[in-house]
This record gives sequence, structure tokens and C-alpha cells, in this order.
Amino acid sequence: MTSDEYLAAFWAVHPEWKCVYDDEAPGLCQEACDDLYGMFPDELCRVFGRVVEPDGEVHGHWWCVVYPTNEVVDPTASQFDHPIKYRF
Repeated sequence: MTSDEYLAAFWAVHPEWKCVYDDEAPGLCQEACDDLYGMFPDELCRVFGRVVEPDGEVHGHWWCVVYPTNEVVDPTASQFDHPIKYRF
């Protein structure tokens, strides 16, 4: 499955997370990732790391990756206004 397919399946079961955007998402990334991982425990790994915004600002953040490809699946990525870099 692709990242988009994981997120579509996740949001079909947990529509409440699709409604979490922008200023609502900070602080909820771990909980969202726990729910996503709970649906696909044999395919995903939970990751805590840092995200770096284009202006260099760094934030602690949770996301999932597809095992073994390490493709990022981030159910709360919408909280960031622009593309971010994930750092493990």
C-alpha cells in the first residue's frame, strides 16, 4: 500500500482524525499514530523524531513508516503549512 492508501483506510475507520487540521493537530500526533499503527501493526512502525520546516524551525513529531521501505505515513502532516523534512 502507498502512504495515501494507508491514510484513506485509516480515515475510513477513524474519520475524526481527518478533521484534525492546522492548530488542532499539534500535540495529537502520537495519539493519531498509535491509532494508525493499531490498524496495521505488521506493516507500519511508529517513529518519534524531528521535523524541519523550510525556515529551519525544528519540532518534535510522531509519524509512521511502512516497513521495510520507510515510506512516511503521517496522519497529522496537515498541521504544517509547507513541506517538511523528517529526521529519525
